[in-house]
Amino acid sequence: MLNDLQLNNILEDFDIAYWKIDLITREITWSEHFQSLVGAPPSGSSRFDYFINNILHKDYRYDFRVGFENLTKGAESFSQEIKLKLQNEKYRWFECRNLKSKDNSSHRDTAVLLFVNIHQSKRDQYTIEENFFYYRETAEMTSTGGWYVDTVHKAIYWDEVTKRILDCPKDFNLNYED
Repeated sequence: MLNDLQLNNILEDFDIAYWKIDLITREITWSEHFQSLVGAPPSGSSRFDYFINNILHKDYRYDFRVGFENLTKGAESFSQEIKLKLQNEKYRWFECRNLKSKDNSSHRDTAVLLFVNIHQSKRDQYTIEENFFYYRETAEMTSTGGWYVDTVHKAIYWDEVTKRILDCPKDFNLNYED
């Protein structure tokens, strides 16, 4: 069985930080990795309030509060994509979700929230969407269609401009074998 130090090292290697939440007192303990990412709250201040007001991007505060409240009242599921301000003052994307207990007893007194760094995948997603937008706009402006062949799934894809140039219905799909 892994001890806490070994588990912390494994999670840190995968850039996963976490909170432990005492569901009775609502006291929050941050993992060392979480604190190294965002910094420590001033002494005497509530970790939750500091997190909400100084770390969590303002666009996600309401939904996070609602999800956290539900989690501390015994909800089984908590999953949100959020932006956190790191110590370098830059925001990064994280997926925040609770670690679900395999123990189905109703006497749970601790919850664990994982903060998984998804920043690179979010940036990649936005880049793909942006490139696709420019491709579509360029194709429309220049009346230049595009298509590609997926040899693995044996399918051919035509964009809307190609279908319009060739006077095909929008729902037309070319058979790979043809």
